[in-house]
Amino acid sequence: MKALTLLGLLFATPLLLAPRVAQESRWSSDLAAAHELALESGKPLLIAFR
Repeated sequence: MKALTLLGLLFATPLLLAPRVAQESRWSSDLAAAHELALESGKPLLIAFR
């Protein structure tokens, strides 16, 4: 039973992590775009995390 659980975790982990990786890359590209916009406008970039 333990082996079956470990196999399930082995196959489920990449599926659970994949959306987060895609979301993080989207956030980093959005952050890069925000930095470029701040540089163009000459205004400081304020970042808030929730």
